[in-house]
Amino acid sequence: MSQYARIRNVGTETWNDGQPGHPYSIPPGSEIMVPWDIMCVWLGDPNARDSAKEPERANEISRLHIRYGVNSAVAGDDRPGWADAMPKLEAFDVDGTPLATVAAHPEGATAPAATPILSPAEASTRIAWLQEELAKLSGGHTPTPAAVEQSELNPATEADTTSMPPADGPARRKNQR
Repeated sequence: MSQYARIRNVGTETWNDGQPGHPYSIPPGSEIMVPWDIMCVWLGDPNARDSAKEPERANEISRLHIRYGVNSAVAGDDRPGWADAMPKLEAFDVDGTPLATVAAHPEGATAPAATPILSPAEASTRIAWLQEELAKLSGGHTPTPAAVEQSELNPATEADTTSMPPADGPARRKNQR
């Protein structure tokens, strides 16, 4: 990940923001390079993902709601909705690849997928190794139906059940009739 991002103003008004001593001004149609963290403050972190432990993207959405005064969808709330409230900015990495910021894609559907832990070739190698280990553990053979049949227990014989309680009832005494 780069330490910088390119920001393009696609709106009709000049974008002004920044911190004391570090103002940023982007005229319509212009593009500037900003630190990654500034881009994240303005548009939300493209790498934010929701998980069971940490709802990162949801937290970014909440933060942007507050920053830009997005309406709450409550009757009488006249603040702008998400699309109207978000700055008219597009973010790119330093090579020009578009970034799926939270402002542009709050649902995260177009955010880049996570990198697989194993490549397809590594996964195939691992599967083959696991199959070999399974064969070793099973003695290298699969039992035939005849072997399975021979290993089965003999059918249960009839036993005297008068002294045993029924499975769903109270215990019976032997001398009760």
